[in-house]
Amino acid sequence: MKAASVFKSCVGGLLSLALCGCVQSTGLGERAIVKSIYMDFRAGSYEAVLTVMDWKPSADAGSAENQPQVYLGRGRTVGQALQKAEDQQSKKPFYGQNDLLFLGQGILQTDITPCLSYFAQENAVRPNLMVFAVRQNAAQWMEQKEQMGKIVEQSGLMGVKTQGGQEISTSLYEFFRHEGEKASGWMPIVTLHDNGLETVTSLAVIGQGKQIAVLQDEQTALALCLAGKSTELTYNGAVGDNILSFIARGVRVVRQAQMENGTPKLCVMVEGEFQEISMDGKTLYGDKAKQAAAQINRFLEESAKKLSQKTFEQGNDVFAFSWWMAQEDAAAVLRAKEEGELYRDDAVDYQFSLSAPKA
Repeated sequence: MKAASVFKSCVGGLLSLALCGCVQSTGLGERAIVKSIYMDFRAGSYEAVLTVMDWKPSADAGSAENQPQVYLGRGRTVGQALQKAEDQQSKKPFYGQNDLLFLGQGILQTDITPCLSYFAQENAVRPNLMVFAVRQNAAQWMEQKEQMGKIVEQSGLMGVKTQGGQEISTSLYEFFRHEGEKASGWMPIVTLHDNGLETVTSLAVIGQGKQIAVLQDEQTALALCLAGKSTELTYNGAVGDNILSFIARGVRVVRQAQMENGTPKLCVMVEGEFQEISMDGKTLYGDKAKQAAAQINRFLEESAKKLSQKTFEQGNDVFAFSWWMAQEDAAAVLRAKEEGELYRDDAVDYQFSLSAPKA
């Protein structure tokens, strides 16, 4: 009786393992390892492109090499488009190693909310899924097949680099700030180069699910600092009548909320030090550097106000300014929002105090 009981227990255990898939696991060669997903929306249909690492035996016994393959699918829903892309090959897709989602211009101009919601609710994708915008349509993205290995590798876990070398990214869940509302926030716009390398020179601002503005040049650098993604400001371009280039590192953003005549306001103070300032290709020192620093601070304050016009004043609080205001008086912030007085053009004031380089 005891032997029979043990036998039954073993059989039951084996059946349980079989049902949960632990005995007959899918081998690496039988899996389609998805490394990136591209989504777009055109002519009433979603388009999905899966970048799959196809494991092939190599000349060395016991080893294998991964070769990128791309598969396109279209459907009326995100799920249908992905399924059609999966059906273009015979292996079982595995999304556990994918942390990259690229969005085309069509879906950015329509509504990214259904797409992001799908992946937010899909347990198969990684919770740290990073979202980037690209300018290529699906056909153009497919043409990047030969460079896709470099693109995926370079994006990595930290994000894509700016021209100044800063790694930036925006995760999936950063777009869902308030339950029941459409996606809002910002995402890096990735520029692909012929050698497969990527850089970020601009940011797409998302409001009510779609792209409402594009940030470029110094506004990109400012947005990264205000969002807590960077502690560096770099710029090379016109400031007034001069061509100025500067690098500021160790940038700190201090936020101070206050009430003025019963309405909430926020003072955003940006502090730090310029590492280098040059004018027309010549490095500035001493009094000339101090004069240039003062000019740049005024320039950045004006740029920050223009940034607010594209974001906060549109009711798109991508830098969580209202949260900081609420630390002073949450009831006043709620009341101002309900009365349509929160996103005023004078609600946020900027003060830049970046000091000149040390001699």
